[in-house]
Amino acid sequence: MGYYQDFIDLCKRRIDPRSILEFYGATNIIDREDELIHSCLLDKVDPHHAHGDANPSAALNKTKLLYSCGVYGGGSLLWFVAQMEQATDLGRAIELLTGLITGDDEQTTTESVQKKIDELFADPEYPNDIPQYNASVLQAWRFIHPYLIEDRGLDPRVLVAHAVGYDASTNTIVVPHFWKQQLVGWQRRIIDSPRWPQLPNAGYQPKWKSSPEFPKYQTVYNYDFVCGLSSTPIYDQVVVVEAPLSALAWEGLRDDDLPPAVATFGSGISETQAQLLYVFDEVTIYFDHDWAGWKGALKLLAMIINHVRCFVVLDPPDGKDPAEVNHQEARDLFHRAIPGVLAIPLLEDKITPPKD
Repeated sequence: MGYYQDFIDLCKRRIDPRSILEFYGATNIIDREDELIHSCLLDKVDPHHAHGDANPSAALNKTKLLYSCGVYGGGSLLWFVAQMEQATDLGRAIELLTGLITGDDEQTTTESVQKKIDELFADPEYPNDIPQYNASVLQAWRFIHPYLIEDRGLDPRVLVAHAVGYDASTNTIVVPHFWKQQLVGWQRRIIDSPRWPQLPNAGYQPKWKSSPEFPKYQTVYNYDFVCGLSSTPIYDQVVVVEAPLSALAWEGLRDDDLPPAVATFGSGISETQAQLLYVFDEVTIYFDHDWAGWKGALKLLAMIINHVRCFVVLDPPDGKDPAEVNHQEARDLFHRAIPGVLAIPLLEDKITPPKD
């Protein structure tokens, strides 16, 4: 707690919360008790308010230095600055905060501030809770873009059932994520197909972007559908893929011969996600046909093989990813998946660089 308290005291002495908001051009600032309420600044970098948040819904806590928006969610001051700077890493945010915290004190280094920032926002007083949103936020993105149907081949009924939508202001597909029947975030996917109109800055946008504090390593996509809310899953078999859109593509192909699909959020797997799969009798891993996919599949396999029966889809036709196979190919792949024990050396071989 020593470093934590030192950093809190340093922030209180050196950082004026109002100046942070004014630095980013906040409007309609209302100083109310321990909070500075204002029109959402995050809307400037990721539009999500229909009328620019004319009636202020965002607030910066002056004591805890936590930022929140009633629609978007929120996080630490470091997180907020990173969002405003549209930083792919925290370097720019740390650099800016260092200047605000240290002022003219040349003895305080960037490294020491980084250390204290890390300790502050990892402190148990600020647990990494799963955020919750009002599902009404999805109403602004109800339109289903034809890109999903014509280019990606997804079933419109599946898209409607999973509330997938489109945000014209950012030209992105919006894939909501529900956990225990609560909206806990969403992921955006840019439409990069030349068949459809593009925004001027399309080439500089990441392909995927998640909502604030997205529970990437704490949850699994489509888990509610497969498990319901009870401790006993509805299905005893499941296919695990890397991405939500891959899970939705699989759902569109599914029949009585195919189990449902759930998705991690990329090939990086956490122990928490692996443990969520223990409830099934049988798990088939079908990650993308590339080095990252093979490495992720091997990691997940190692985590769950002692708890459930495991199978791996290793060599799909033409190297197709789960979102690219048709119904017959999906059936064949599922029934020809390699038992986990046999798949381990094959996956190890695929991710091992060839010797000179």
